[in-house]
Amino acid sequence: MIATPVMIVCGLLASGAPARAQSQDDGPCSNQTLRAITDSPSKLILPAPGVTIPIRGVHMTHFDGNGKLTQVDSIILNGSPISDGTPVTGTYHVNANCTGTILLLPSTGGL
Repeated sequence: MIATPVMIVCGLLASGAPARAQSQDDGPCSNQTLRAITDSPSKLILPAPGVTIPIRGVHMTHFDGNGKLTQVDSIILNGSPISDGTPVTGTYHVNANCTGTILLLPSTGGL
């Protein structure tokens, strides 16, 4: 299992996050400010010279505000769905400077 470093984009922060006292070491971000991310990467698989197969995935992630996440993955390979709604769980930590880490635990057992 690999923890993935992530940069949290300000636009993804929840506008209704509770206010908290700020010290010199505090920043604008925490586990409570991150709510959801939708990602839709598009890639090509190159199985042989001159052969390309398009692959596209959509990943919708919900962060609970306490360091746990749930995610649903859907994958389309060469125009046909091969995975529809694969559940993923995991943990995350958001640093005060809006960077952080995510550990994803796919239900299929892989990473």
